[in-house]
Amino acid sequence: MKNNKTITNAICDILRDAAASIDDFGIDARFVRNDCPFTDKACEAIEHGGQIKAIDLSALIQHVADAMEK
Repeated sequence: MKNNKTITNAICDILRDAAASIDDFGIDARFVRNDCPFTDKACEAIEHGGQIKAIDLSALIQHVADAMEK
């Protein structure tokens, strides 16, 4: 069984590859108002610094994916 560090590193690689592909292919996103407390916490941590829980990070990534979907 893989340990958490290995899994986390693999996920980081996937997210970096996704970010590079978004840039390479010029994929835009359209965000709509979101009243989700989980994404609010994640955005607040991005803006001011701090740690967030997995559920908050997951919600933020899902929100970005939803905004990119055509």
